[in-house]
Amino acid sequence: MSRSEQYGLQDDFLTVLHKEAIPSRFSELVLRRRSELWDDGLGAEHPAATCEAEVVAKATPAQWKCCSRWQRKLSNKLNAKEFARSHAVDVAKILWVGRDLLELPMNEMPRSFVVKSTNGWASRHVVPVVDGWDVLRRAPLTESYLQHHFDAVLPPVSERRGLLFVEEFIDPAGDGTLPLDYKVYCFGGDPVYIEVVDRMRRADAWYSTRWRRVADRMQLRFGSSPTMDAPARLPELLDASRRLSTSYGYPFVRLDFFLGSGGVYLCEVTHTPFAGDIRGMLTDFADARLGRLWRASLQSGKCAGN
Repeated sequence: MSRSEQYGLQDDFLTVLHKEAIPSRFSELVLRRRSELWDDGLGAEHPAATCEAEVVAKATPAQWKCCSRWQRKLSNKLNAKEFARSHAVDVAKILWVGRDLLELPMNEMPRSFVVKSTNGWASRHVVPVVDGWDVLRRAPLTESYLQHHFDAVLPPVSERRGLLFVEEFIDPAGDGTLPLDYKVYCFGGDPVYIEVVDRMRRADAWYSTRWRRVADRMQLRFGSSPTMDAPARLPELLDASRRLSTSYGYPFVRLDFFLGSGGVYLCEVTHTPFAGDIRGMLTDFADARLGRLWRASLQSGKCAGN
């Protein structure tokens, strides 16, 4: 099977993408992937915004793969949820969808919930609310708080292509604290590393799929968190990651999860961490190691393995 068949890309598109030597560093490959997905000058069948803005509901495989870069549809978090559900992976329940937060019925919301934009990256597009507080920023939820927050990070309502939505708050401890993020780095359809992020403490740790802690720091954004025991739902996490990354059909994808009392919940699909510019955020070891895994998967079309 050719790489174009393996990853659902057209042969002429691959020719454009790989006419130069494949970069060796993860940070360089992430930048390259950003260009592959979002540069409308690279022989795209239709503009990137067409994929990203279209909300898919109960799509067939043919509807998902509308073009050679169909994966960018999954940048829309509502589409990512549908993609997960189509592979029997749980997602947080949606409580409201709209374009203007003035229409959000606050009196109908539970004591804890999360407000997100369908498009955008990093925590600035996420507001987790518990008992009237934004628990991520430790700020009280005044009447205009949500409106002001999203007005500051999004275009004006009249110009927004995406939507806002409210979903249930995944609370495995039952005490209103933010759950840990499990960011699974997948290469060639297999999970390889799991980055566990504690956002309240701004700390993380990296583990292999056998839950051996990686000695290297790997990233330079957060502090180092204490070593933790393997989660009880690790087999479910790996199984969900394997199914989704295989169907995603590209040598690299990062899948972000929460582990709740009810199961493993996909949060979002990340094509290019930190919107494609991760330079200076990784250790030299991590940049080289993750780059080797990506290159091996891209060149062989097979799982790079642990």
